[in-house]
Amino acid sequence: MRKGHLVGFLLWRAGLLLIASYSLLRVARLAWAHLDLPPLVDWGLGFAAAGVLLVGLSFVMERIQDGRLEGDLES
Repeated sequence: MRKGHLVGFLLWRAGLLLIASYSLLRVARLAWAHLDLPPLVDWGLGFAAAGVLLVGLSFVMERIQDGRLEGDLES
């Protein structure tokens, strides 16, 4: 795949990810507005979600690094 195609593909996928993330955020805010939870629970759920996101990102980064070391991915 040429670099121009790769950049276009990555921008396209990043745009879809951005749109999906923003849509999910809007839906979550609408749903969250109807729940009557104490502020401490709000913070706790937020930190838990951030932790899950960071763990998922670390798994992806580790897989990319392992793939480069094994020769599956080119740097």
